[in-house]
Amino acid sequence: MLPEGEWFDYWTGERHAGRQRVTIQVPLERIPLFVKAGTLLPLAEPTLHTATPGAGASPRWLMAAEPPPEPCSKTTAPWTPV
Repeated sequence: MLPEGEWFDYWTGERHAGRQRVTIQVPLERIPLFVKAGTLLPLAEPTLHTATPGAGASPRWLMAAEPPPEPCSKTTAPWTPV
């Protein structure tokens, strides 16, 4: 069950209202991940160890999950590069 608020499926960009149970189909190699609207999510390339040169440096990407504008317009993904 999703907590209160607006949530986005990280992989598909599909929007879900909070306070409801969501059932999704995902392949075994993918973790279901929901991001709350308004979240700033730093992303970086995976590394094998934190001592790897460049690991822990500033993130390569910073993505923001934003609630859609009102009235809601059709969009392919809610992610906005910052």
